[in-house]
Amino acid sequence: MPLVKPSGMDDTQAALLQLRHKDLLRDMQNDPPGTEGTASYSMRLGLLGKQKGVPGVSKVGVLDQDVPYIAIHNHPSGGGFTHQDVDMFAMYPNMRVLTAVGNDGKVYALSKTDRFNEPMFKIVVKRLSTEAKMIGNLRDYQKFMVKYMERMAECGVEFNA
Repeated sequence: MPLVKPSGMDDTQAALLQLRHKDLLRDMQNDPPGTEGTASYSMRLGLLGKQKGVPGVSKVGVLDQDVPYIAIHNHPSGGGFTHQDVDMFAMYPNMRVLTAVGNDGKVYALSKTDRFNEPMFKIVVKRLSTEAKMIGNLRDYQKFMVKYMERMAECGVEFNA
């Protein structure tokens, strides 16, 4: 599993995050195929909470926290972020980092940098989320999500893969 270092994390935090991704995948390995799980951690990577989705339903929500936090979840398909993931990242101001880890170990991360512009980000996310819902095939959706990540960078959101 690769080491990712989202904005604002030091090497120790990045190594702990890598361990948390491994823990999540280990926790999910006996669940039915396609089950998503999530965990929330403090910025020092202390556990705040975790939950599993309903087997056969591919989405699981993240509970918001009262303190700045990191949310991690698995994507059993191994795919990158969905527009629903980004919507959630925009909705929760205390969520500073969001990661998705595929069952194949591929990790994607979004982080709010020091340049994060929340009002601009919410406008961009609202417009792009509406557009994403109108895309009819997976290939076009994946291309769209690449452009989506580029637009988020303009708002102070860093993407790592």
